[in-house]
Amino acid sequence: MRAYNLLRLKTALRQYREVYERTGSHWQAARFLYRFVVTKMPLLLRQAVQATRRGQVVAEIGAARRDGVPLLGIRVTGGLGDYLTIARFVRDLADAAGGIAADAAGGIAFDIYCTAPARAQWVFAAVPGLRACYDDILFDAAMAQYDVALWAGSFVLIHQDTVRWDRVRSRPGLLRAVEAAIRYQPKIDLFIRHHPQTDGFLARKAVFSNACRADYLHLIAGLAYGGDRLPVSLDAEAPRRFGLEPGGYVTVHNGFDPGFVVTAERATKCYPFFGQVVARLKAARPGLRVVQLGAATSDRIAEADADLLGRTSLLEAAGILAGARLHIDNEGGLVHLARCLGVRSAVVFGPTPSDYFGYAGNINIDPTFCGGCWWINQSWMNQCPRDFPTARCMTEQPPEAVADAILRGLADSAAAEPRTVAAR
Repeated sequence: MRAYNLLRLKTALRQYREVYERTGSHWQAARFLYRFVVTKMPLLLRQAVQATRRGQVVAEIGAARRDGVPLLGIRVTGGLGDYLTIARFVRDLADAAGGIAADAAGGIAFDIYCTAPARAQWVFAAVPGLRACYDDILFDAAMAQYDVALWAGSFVLIHQDTVRWDRVRSRPGLLRAVEAAIRYQPKIDLFIRHHPQTDGFLARKAVFSNACRADYLHLIAGLAYGGDRLPVSLDAEAPRRFGLEPGGYVTVHNGFDPGFVVTAERATKCYPFFGQVVARLKAARPGLRVVQLGAATSDRIAEADADLLGRTSLLEAAGILAGARLHIDNEGGLVHLARCLGVRSAVVFGPTPSDYFGYAGNINIDPTFCGGCWWINQSWMNQCPRDFPTARCMTEQPPEAVADAILRGLADSAAAEPRTVAAR
């Protein structure tokens, strides 16, 4: 608990200093720190309560151990997109280890530790072998109970001092992956020690290793990538419940991860002209319905036909995404979710680099000016790192160019044909 919360405190203080150094205003820096505390306080209070369960959780893990089935403890960091990316990694790790942990003859079982256990339960339930999801505050106390304890985020870190090699050797595929990740670690030690401040540089290393966000964890562990699809649970009736015909609409989202603290008008990664883009799409295709998804960090798009901001659960949002002809967004979690569901996205990139975050099958729209400043400093999401009044990588992206790229994608995509959503 102390280590994780100390890291969060250091992050807050670094960002406070950075805001002050860039603005010369203690008021603006204090405003940022206040927002940081307000945003993080519910998490810290919940984790303080969860920390009292250390002994109970350790006992649960001991009782859950099964002969012949390696048990993994996985600390996961990041937002929804990271969870989905890591779930694909765990899926392929489990496959390499022998598949579903149905009996002692094959497979693994695993627990997840994170800041959003309910969300993780939904994501990782798509991977056979999930046992439980816990708050990450419990990971340090519990990691010694596992045959393999690891940290998965932008990288994979094996906690070597707790590996139970006798049990790992019973799964040659798991053994190879663990050994590969340990061999790779010296190449990324610098990035691990300074995570997340050096994540942008780690992304460059991934790209120049011929990998991207989707498969870099696989490269680290020497695993074959099993593809973008992931069978997450969804509400297949959600489209019709909201008056939507599967295949007859596109979805749009312009928000960001609420875990980030932003005091500016909008986050630097958010494209401000989706309203104009939507208007152009509807003028070119009058029969096309546009549905806005999102929550508190999204700006309402008046030109959309259906406003579902804050009105859907994750299962409902997944069901609506699964029935869309196309999803339109900034780079973010819903883009990864759409890809898991086999839906193409049109993504306006700015601070985050498309060669790392982009999927080859999507319509990836790069900035016409600058871009790629992801984690160049602490406050990259809050203010343009070059101190321009706006994030010009986004504000100078012409809405007509974005609309034209989307219209070409709709014309070329096989997803333009109406289809039904299969229940899961």
